[in-house]
Amino acid sequence: MGKFKEFRRGYQPWEHEGGGGSMMGSGVGGGDLHSSALDHDFVSTLGGPSAGPADPWEGLADWLDATGWGTAHMEKQAAACGVWLKGEGAKSVLEVGSALGLTTKRLVRDGLKVTAVDPSPALVAHTKANAKGAKVLECDLAELPSGPFDAVVSLRNALSRLAVEGQAEQLLGAARKALKPRGLLSVAFFNREGLDEGALNKVYPSEAFDYKGKRTLLYDQWQAHPDGGDRFVWAPLVMVGDYAIDWLRRAVPYRFFRLDEVRAALKAAGFEPLAAVDAADGASAASKACRRIEVRARAK
Repeated sequence: MGKFKEFRRGYQPWEHEGGGGSMMGSGVGGGDLHSSALDHDFVSTLGGPSAGPADPWEGLADWLDATGWGTAHMEKQAAACGVWLKGEGAKSVLEVGSALGLTTKRLVRDGLKVTAVDPSPALVAHTKANAKGAKVLECDLAELPSGPFDAVVSLRNALSRLAVEGQAEQLLGAARKALKPRGLLSVAFFNREGLDEGALNKVYPSEAFDYKGKRTLLYDQWQAHPDGGDRFVWAPLVMVGDYAIDWLRRAVPYRFFRLDEVRAALKAAGFEPLAAVDAADGASAASKACRRIEVRARAK
């Protein structure tokens, strides 16, 4: 398989009845969002002039970073991972899929020497802004920096962002090559067994946020991927202003994994799985109900 950035195609989840759905458990009842807002083409001053940008995080990353939506647990997860890494004597860390850079920031604060990579230019820009002191690179996830590093961590679901068959295995192989002998690995992913399929094809509005002085809502949407399998699409709609003049619509595909599947892939890539924890806090033992799981391993 050749190089890749991220899997993306022209699929637009909002074109189907019911929009998307959520697994966020926001406490707000889900329902259809197949209203006039979703029947229009992409119109936004938030993320570029056209529908379907090359980088699906363009604009969306700005909004997520500015509002802090869905980011409350990130520092807790990174702090727990940092305790484990330092307890094992790790000093140099490669973070794969750094996203907004909030986990990167915590790892740096804990005294680790961090190189952070992400295939998204928008996310790389936010990592650079948020994680001063880290070396930050835009990087294809199949060709990671050579290091060697004491540890490779992927706390922001990079494994699940690779929805094409074989890409996740490429990432694990590249991580193995980037490590020193007996190096450490931590990888988080969306848990297929924890997926509430009854919440798909529904929409969950967030509480109102202030974004640049305007009342803003995010409609959280998840839907099955058109190619099936264990792939799903997160398709959030951000509506800014009382009259929703500014819209931001994105479709980000994810692959969900079963824990046994990830353990088998780790072994095939040359790792020894050590522990599985709930990625929400990086400390509790993983269960089938966890939305995201973090697996820790050591290179053989």
